[in-house]
Amino acid sequence: MKMSVSGLEGVELDGRIARCRVAEGRVVFDIRLNLPVGWQATARLNRADVWSFTWSLLSSPRALLYLIFGIGGAKS
Repeated sequence: MKMSVSGLEGVELDGRIARCRVAEGRVVFDIRLNLPVGWQATARLNRADVWSFTWSLLSSPRALLYLIFGIGGAKS
């Protein structure tokens, strides 16, 4: 996945989800970054975040086509 962070203008992060777990009442994604090399990131989602993300995907036909069939995604 590619990520950018406000406050780090011009820096693009690239990584993969290494682990998904539940801790402290949240879904936690541990992300191992390839760029910059050796960095790690963590994303913590509460129930409302997960439902918001799910609703965003389900209400976007374009996102669903990409997820299910790989149609319409940009080449990376």
